[in-house]
Amino acid sequence: MTSKSIKYKKRLQRLEKNGAIQGFTVILSSNAIGKSVKAIIQIANLKIKTQQFEEIIKGEKDILECHRITGINSYFMKTAFSSIKQLEAFTNRFSLYGKVDTSLIIASPVSHQISIPKTEYLQPIKNE
Repeated sequence: MTSKSIKYKKRLQRLEKNGAIQGFTVILSSNAIGKSVKAIIQIANLKIKTQQFEEIIKGEKDILECHRITGINSYFMKTAFSSIKQLEAFTNRFSLYGKVDTSLIIASPVSHQISIPKTEYLQPIKNE
């Protein structure tokens, strides 16, 4: 390893230790893996307990993200499907749990934006 790569490795380790980095991930193109139908699905008026609903959604492979939110809706989910038929089946199934509101994603002008860490995390380690 070069001294520059050692410095970056140490900095990454420090950011992990400080909790600024929670992990590393790979972002796959949903289009490339055959999941070109993307939608935002919001659930309101849950008919089952929150814990039950959250256990159900954890097993759903088509949910990319799910957030419990405030306001009229209880959950906000980003999803990806291979076809409109799959999206329809998903929303039909989930209508058993509450009011389903679906919006197709036509474009994502901001996607996977990175939060910039506080400046103290960017400070070089002494002797770097």
